[in-house]
Amino acid sequence: MPNLRNLVLHVGQVGAPVGDPERLFDKYPSVQRASFCVTDHLMWHLGSKVDLCRASKLILRTDPNVKSLKASVVEDMISVKLLRIPFDLEAANELEGIELKKMLLASTTQAVVWLAEKEGLDGQPIRDAADQVRFENYQFGFYFKRGRSWKSSSKMKARIYLRYDWDRYDVIAEILEGRKVIGHKLLHSTVPVEWPLPSLVRQLNWTPGGKLSLKTSDLSTFENMTVTSSVKSLNDGAATEYIRID
Repeated sequence: MPNLRNLVLHVGQVGAPVGDPERLFDKYPSVQRASFCVTDHLMWHLGSKVDLCRASKLILRTDPNVKSLKASVVEDMISVKLLRIPFDLEAANELEGIELKKMLLASTTQAVVWLAEKEGLDGQPIRDAADQVRFENYQFGFYFKRGRSWKSSSKMKARIYLRYDWDRYDVIAEILEGRKVIGHKLLHSTVPVEWPLPSLVRQLNWTPGGKLSLKTSDLSTFENMTVTSSVKSLNDGAATEYIRID
């Protein structure tokens, strides 16, 4: 029996054709993009601790016609559940950053807990995961492939840190000599999407000239691209200390 492994919040019906009243992504793109960061962060702490009656994926879909969760109907597909939820898109569209994340996390947590308890399951692991997101001040990042490093021909090596924010995803290289971190550098930024990996980091190599070459994607167009960057000028500290400058 599979446990929940994928959670996503869709603003309206994502696959609806242009002109369809349920296609809301075009009107509220910042809300949709921020939702991916929030649900991924929640799932990071939730892991596979929740069994939603054979569902490995839960889709929450905002629906202006649903005024309360009690009035919602759970739609079951093969290993997927769809739950239409009430959500004030106009209010959310006025927010950004942490305030938008707070609103999205509150609605997401409420919906998943409601569904779990409706099915006779324990909602506490979901609440605990949400509390962990809040404890981390809604800042979400992790080392790619659990901190795997790529060695150059010299003594240097690199590992990749991914930072998911409400409006963009950053790919940051952390450079080491032996075990000592000597600095970090932003390699690539792009818009949030559902399921960004493996497109976000397709391949990382050192060039013969000692530069880092990242094969990645522009997730706004899903066009593949290669970014090459020198490591001679680095920001101090580990990649986790990266400071975003807009």
